[in-house]
Amino acid sequence: MKMTVFHVFFLVLVMWAVHSHGRAYQTESIIYNNTQLPYKENMNAETVINSKLKHFDYFYLVFRWPKSFCTSGTVSCWPQIPDRFIVHGLWPQNTSGGLIDCKGAKNTAPFNFPKLEHYEDGHLVHKLNDFWPNLIINKPNYNYWKQEFEKHGSCFFPTQEQYFESTAWMVDQIPGLTPKLESEGICPGTSHLYKDLQQKIIKATGFIPKLECYQRNGSNRLFRIYFCFDKSKFLYNCSDSKLTPNNIKCGYGKVKIKLP
Repeated sequence: MKMTVFHVFFLVLVMWAVHSHGRAYQTESIIYNNTQLPYKENMNAETVINSKLKHFDYFYLVFRWPKSFCTSGTVSCWPQIPDRFIVHGLWPQNTSGGLIDCKGAKNTAPFNFPKLEHYEDGHLVHKLNDFWPNLIINKPNYNYWKQEFEKHGSCFFPTQEQYFESTAWMVDQIPGLTPKLESEGICPGTSHLYKDLQQKIIKATGFIPKLECYQRNGSNRLFRIYFCFDKSKFLYNCSDSKLTPNNIKCGYGKVKIKLP
């Protein structure tokens, strides 16, 4: 059968339509798949989620009071330390109880500071320097980040960037922590009963925290404040149970807790 000009034109039109549809489908697939990534990095061999990452149920975002840490008698700090609550670490946890970490874990993600330093043109490291400084003298900030990531992040996150970016995002959910606590009377040199202290933090932040204290020179000192985040990185009330008690060595009743 001879092909007319019309048949040739029709055949070319059909081939073009099929090719265009295939390209559109491929483009849609790429766009869709990229929207599934929880972070800004492109999908490659390094960011593919590792099926052997350790399981966890929720996060502790832990803040510490620098003077409590530096007057504990166990460390030597810089002469000038922040007068505000700073991040201690981001700790994935299980509801089965007890702290979990990456000790002995396999397939852990590496810490690479030069790479982290250039991530997002240095904007992430700039944030970390602000809310996550190292208090120990002669130790750069990234030494502490490395320690926290290797212990609490390297077996739970595919990359260091995801761990630190997640931490920064959660910190942003509790803006101005120190000024908010000061507005409730939680200031350096003040002492509070445990129940009163917890209620003031709840009023300041809107969420039930977990508190940790330690004994020093006859006084009970507030050391760390834990905030609970679910796996979607949203704040929720830390449960007051035997598995995740809200009180670590802070005492109850008439025992006062001091912020040095």
